[in-house]
Amino acid sequence: MMEPDLSHAIPPPPPPSDPPPPLEALVVPVIDLSDHTQVKTLLPHALFEWGNFVIINHGIEVRDIKRLAAQLFELPGDVKRAMGVEENPHFFGYTAIGQATTEGTPDSREDFDFGNDLPCNWDAAQPPHLRYRPGPNQWPPDHLIPGFKSACKSYSDAMMKLGMRFMRWIADVLQGREIALEDNIGNTSDPLEILSDPLDSSLFERYFDHSAKSGGRIKFVRYPPADAEELHGVGSRQGVGPHRDLWLTFLLHANDQPGLEVQSRYGTWLQVPPIPDSFVVTVGQALESVTHGVLLATHHRAVTPLAGAPERLTIPYFMDLSGDVTLGMIKGGLKVGEEINQQLYEWARWRRWTDGQRRRAILAATAPPVESRDTESAKSTLAKEPAWLPLLSTTLRELHFRGMVSRRPHVGRKWYPEIANERNADEE
Repeated sequence: MMEPDLSHAIPPPPPPSDPPPPLEALVVPVIDLSDHTQVKTLLPHALFEWGNFVIINHGIEVRDIKRLAAQLFELPGDVKRAMGVEENPHFFGYTAIGQATTEGTPDSREDFDFGNDLPCNWDAAQPPHLRYRPGPNQWPPDHLIPGFKSACKSYSDAMMKLGMRFMRWIADVLQGREIALEDNIGNTSDPLEILSDPLDSSLFERYFDHSAKSGGRIKFVRYPPADAEELHGVGSRQGVGPHRDLWLTFLLHANDQPGLEVQSRYGTWLQVPPIPDSFVVTVGQALESVTHGVLLATHHRAVTPLAGAPERLTIPYFMDLSGDVTLGMIKGGLKVGEEINQQLYEWARWRRWTDGQRRRAILAATAPPVESRDTESAKSTLAKEPAWLPLLSTTLRELHFRGMVSRRPHVGRKWYPEIANERNADEE
């Protein structure tokens, strides 16, 4: 059987000796979902070479959720505190400025997290990570924000269906097929109608749990300007430090304030302009791993507005996998030659090699000299074994749970002191 011709979708990687394109030549792809030609040509390019891209004319109604986001952060302080994430062992609720961290550095943001709102059936005889998810949300009082709960759930359902539609398109791309599109995609006022088809590809079925009504999380985030940060004692413009997400993320700008930055495959940071009603789609590291690096997951970060500028509001939707998926299932991934086109896989290996060569050349030319480290101190650090290490049998639920204990230490100390103390011992 002949391999399909993928020359239309796979650009040849440049020689590693070539300099990267100038910064002004790097532009985050913007894909109009109502334009079939754009989807078929730009989506593979965005998935293979960017990992972060913008979609417009997606058919999702966003006016209500943007309006509710503004109302959410206008809630009185005592109501926010009553919804504090420390009151919820599932890490749902309100997080104040400086309470969340990225790699140990406080983030200058406040946010609300909402999940599937399912009952928790954990009992004390079970491991603590099974208490983490699923679990109920902490909703704002309905008399203060009428209709918030129902609007939030409807939005989550629509976003999960959009995410599943992307999984079908990604399956087409990975297998070397032309992306199958519907005539009315992006041109309807009823996204639930056009996005109602179930995931029809067995490629990713093993990674999802369809017993829940929706499989994702909504976060409402407010980044205050720098002067407000200083009043709260954070003293940093780090809204969120550099990181990668898990699977697929769809970020909606709730106002027109910029601040999202994504890293190109060459290591340079680029601002993503807040196009009204668009989504910034981000490929996560688990999706990169499952596809053996064919899809690219690069880092992104958020920078808070400067003093005197308006606050920045965003609404990211995180497409979650089944909590029972193991690290071995992620690392094992899809079968090359059967579930991933062999030609694509070989091209991705070449791309990773050339990109690595170019990044090292850029770093060598621009990075300051590294001071020598104390040898004995280094040996001591390397010799110390952490109290817990993940295994191939470790589930995503436990990995994510331990990450949340680290990023929300005040919640971990209250509900999971044994895990929090374990992590503190590792850091001493």
